[in-house]
Amino acid sequence: MSSELTAQAEQLLADAGLDAPGTQLPAVQQSADRTIAILADIENGDSYTAIARKHGVAPSTVSRIAAKAESFSAAARNYLRAREFRAIDAWTAALDSAAKRGDHRPAKDLLLHTGLIEPLADTSASARTQIAIVIGEPGKPVRVSDSTDEG
Repeated sequence: MSSELTAQAEQLLADAGLDAPGTQLPAVQQSADRTIAILADIENGDSYTAIARKHGVAPSTVSRIAAKAESFSAAARNYLRAREFRAIDAWTAALDSAAKRGDHRPAKDLLLHTGLIEPLADTSASARTQIAIVIGEPGKPVRVSDSTDEG
């Protein structure tokens, strides 16, 4: 399971009071594993009824886990949004620092991701269109040495 799912499951368990002192570890671990599996099934788009049947829980339990996970995700998004200007400032500083060294990749990344420039077409030899002309009879081509084989 992904670390994000694990973090969500641990938060859900803490919210439910299952991490309280005196809680038996095997029961908590089983509950955490089940919560992680339920979150994975929700992420896969399975119906709540099917998930409930699969894990032996009530559909309302699946619904509650989904709601908690959504609120957890919303909180994480809000946390990141509150820091987006710091990230922009850091990127700007990185642009300046890298440009002083002659490295313009951070600037290029910014321009690409904001849609101000388009990616260049791949002009490498492997990306170019190649045409093969076969001389000879079907099944018996006449071999001609490739100019790239000669050094």
